[in-house]
Amino acid sequence: MTIRPGEDWGSPVSSASSSAVIGYSDAEIATAIAAGQPVIVRGGSLHSSLGSPAGQGVTRRMSIDAIDVRRTDNGERLGLAVANVLIRRRRLFGMLRGRAILVSNCGEFEGVSACPRAHPNDGRLDRLNVDHKMSSRQRRLAWRRAASGSHLPHPELSVSVGECFEVIVHSNEEVLLDGHSQRVVGGVNMAVIPDAGVIFI
Repeated sequence: MTIRPGEDWGSPVSSASSSAVIGYSDAEIATAIAAGQPVIVRGGSLHSSLGSPAGQGVTRRMSIDAIDVRRTDNGERLGLAVANVLIRRRRLFGMLRGRAILVSNCGEFEGVSACPRAHPNDGRLDRLNVDHKMSSRQRRLAWRRAASGSHLPHPELSVSVGECFEVIVHSNEEVLLDGHSQRVVGGVNMAVIPDAGVIFI
């Protein structure tokens, strides 16, 4: 069951289940969740959003949501993400030019709090839009402020919340699922899967 405001998340445990694997990146965690395996979270943006627990011991078992990413034309699954899906210009320009769209499950992205109200088990996704007109100087400033989550509000940044988002990806853009690039042009649908898997921290 997804968490509700004011509720405790998860339950205390003294050890992880015997079938649990250790995930050192968001992509490793997503692969395990897709395979139905519980995961001890020890790396990635999801790990940062949980307070960066360290060591082999665990103290809590929790359910997390995931992002199901599919082509809209034929329903083909592009992959599963547990932290973030990013749409941006390809590497030459990256986040410094053109639009950028971040759909986040956990709120953390590359060390900053991009979507500060996101929660990995609230049954919804948070979307941050960077307007294509935003200058590279303003983007760098917003990035520094995002370390504390103070980059919002901003006239060229917008945030929305929902269970599903559809984006038309252009030929000069890439889609990154938990850091892994996918080449796709056309409609991409990103939908939350509530309680997609179990993690330990």
